[in-house]
Amino acid sequence: MKNITKVDDENFRGYWVRIQRDHRKVSKRFRRRNFDSWEEAKEKAIEYRDNWIKEWEESARNPDQKIQYKNSVTGELGIHKTTKNGVVYLGVSYIDENDEQKVKSFKVGVPDEKDYSKKYDEVMETAKKFRDKVNMKRFGVRWINYKKRKGVIK
Repeated sequence: MKNITKVDDENFRGYWVRIQRDHRKVSKRFRRRNFDSWEEAKEKAIEYRDNWIKEWEESARNPDQKIQYKNSVTGELGIHKTTKNGVVYLGVSYIDENDEQKVKSFKVGVPDEKDYSKKYDEVMETAKKFRDKVNMKRFGVRWINYKKRKGVIK
């Protein structure tokens, strides 16, 4: 039984429901002594688990899709750096409304240019806003919780 553990020791006898989704943890115990039988305690635990997951799936956007980004050399989640013909670009990889993989590139410029670091910082902010916009549209609050888990926001 997924997310349900049967416990039978001197401290606790019953079923323990433990669920974790999007930075939220749920833990609830169903003691055997509070029910007429082990089977009744088990049924209540299963019912609780199924109801909680159903509520989460109804409130979460795209609950069946995993949010996953690798850290890149930019130090920002989901933003990578590329160079083409000496020109630096920052890119954001995302999935659009049609479930197609896309990459949006933001031109920074040539590293030898005057004010390159200022331009880099400005383009990085633009790329972060775009990344957050597309992910909020796709995942909703799940995106915020993902960034909290990764330490991007406190």
